[in-house]
Amino acid sequence: MLTVDEIRKDLLDIRYYYTRKSVFDNSGIANQITEKVKRYNAAVRTAEPRLFDLYVCLYIKNQTQEGAASELCWSTVYVQKLHTRLVLFFHAQLNKEGGAA
Repeated sequence: MLTVDEIRKDLLDIRYYYTRKSVFDNSGIANQITEKVKRYNAAVRTAEPRLFDLYVCLYIKNQTQEGAASELCWSTVYVQKLHTRLVLFFHAQLNKEGGAA
């Protein structure tokens, strides 16, 4: 079972993956991070639109919470609250689907 702290760490790894995506993709080697990215991307497809949008901004586009708030015309406080919901969404979704395996 994944803990909330493990999910937060995974999300940092996913952010790093997307900042260095070309290096990972051009290596031709499937590794732990590419599998993790696939698992989280599959899970987020079932999220409500605001959580999906936030995931894209924060982790795929590598924006800060302030940058995401600006792009989405939301307050930073709202982004912080949604981010907490996003982490809890992943916690529920990945543990339900056996994502810890």
